[in-house]
Amino acid sequence: MRSSAVTVALAIALLLPFGAVLAQYNPPNTTPPIPPPPALRPALESSSNSTPTNPSPAPATNAPPAQLPASTTPKNVVMPPSMDKIEDKRPLMIGDVINFRVVEDHDAPRSLPLNDSGEIEVPLLGRIPAAGKTLKKLAEELKALFEKDYYYQATVLLSMDVTARSRAKMGKIYVVGQVRAPGAQDIPEDEIYTVSKAVLRAGGFGDFADKRKVKLVRKKAPDSKETDTIIVDCTEVFDKGDTSHDPVVKPEDLIIIPQRLINF
Repeated sequence: MRSSAVTVALAIALLLPFGAVLAQYNPPNTTPPIPPPPALRPALESSSNSTPTNPSPAPATNAPPAQLPASTTPKNVVMPPSMDKIEDKRPLMIGDVINFRVVEDHDAPRSLPLNDSGEIEVPLLGRIPAAGKTLKKLAEELKALFEKDYYYQATVLLSMDVTARSRAKMGKIYVVGQVRAPGAQDIPEDEIYTVSKAVLRAGGFGDFADKRKVKLVRKKAPDSKETDTIIVDCTEVFDKGDTSHDPVVKPEDLIIIPQRLINF
């Protein structure tokens, strides 16, 4: 037993230096390096070069330079109307009739006559002085009033419908009662002037007008005090387009728009 133990100890002593030598031995790598792919070679070569070089200029081409279009607005786009083109020379006068609309409402134009006091009846705003102002000046004032209380933005368009100077003095008629701009009106020579047109020139019916019982009062003779009264149902004209219920007016006629007995 003793001789066996001594033999094992001697074997261990001899093997320990040989293991240390093996642990320190690192044979060189004899495998040749794998070259990089062709696509990466330019990038690797440029990154390995420490001296910066100026890049070669791009080859010239015969392509013409890009040109910007003359207008960036497509041809099929309709530009909104502008207040800049409103007439700004002729002062308005009593008897003129102007076309009025607010573009943002998308409504048809309305006829607003200048009454005997030189005012027009504007929707939402009421009576506004207009005589002596140009159309553009009046449009700017209406725009400011609308944007103050009713609109975020208001584009007010005004144009001349009928001028007082262009009217032939064939006589006058008088519109009273439930209309927005009562008063005297000149009878134009170049059109057939009817009860419905007189109501429109007066700004249209009021909120409580009886449209079915409009009265046309006419003298039996120029110097007579006796009169005839014709009841006109304007709903037949405005709602149904029946012009047979729309009599032609004559000088000195009086059109009375009564109030409804029951307002609801």
